[in-house]
Amino acid sequence: MIKYLNRSVLFFTALFLISACSIVDIADEDQLVNEENASQVDLGSGSLPTDEASFLQMLHSNSSKVWTAKEFTIEGFSNFLNCRLDDTITLNSDGTYSYSGGEILCGGEDVREKTGTWMVDFSNSLLIIDPTLETETSAEVVTLETGLVTLTGMYTSTIFGVFDLAGSYESK
Repeated sequence: MIKYLNRSVLFFTALFLISACSIVDIADEDQLVNEENASQVDLGSGSLPTDEASFLQMLHSNSSKVWTAKEFTIEGFSNFLNCRLDDTITLNSDGTYSYSGGEILCGGEDVREKTGTWMVDFSNSLLIIDPTLETETSAEVVTLETGLVTLTGMYTSTIFGVFDLAGSYESK
């Protein structure tokens, strides 16, 4: 059983690494650089509200605000993450949220619907989802402007390790 599990882990690791690779001609080096830059999330101007009340107001508009995924990367790769681009999260001013994984789910750990609580750690520019629970997740708010929030964080997989994430979300 352990040999089978190790082979499975090895197979999926190899599959992941192969899917992340591409063969390029040295003459296409400028194109490669442009494609790499295009796969990075635009983190906006990096501006944040200077006080906590404004920070919160921009996240929930004093009632609720729906944020829709605009861009999403894991370790700088976005090509296989279209399943994230139909996700939405509604942040309510009472500290609750509702999340929709959209029509296209990303895999076994992804959920179609989820609700819970959220808060901010203003001094560290963190958005914390499900604080105090085992499923607590936090992301650094890099930019928070009218209609745009960009976040960075990490995802930990028990099989593959830790991955850097970045996402850009818009609200209309």
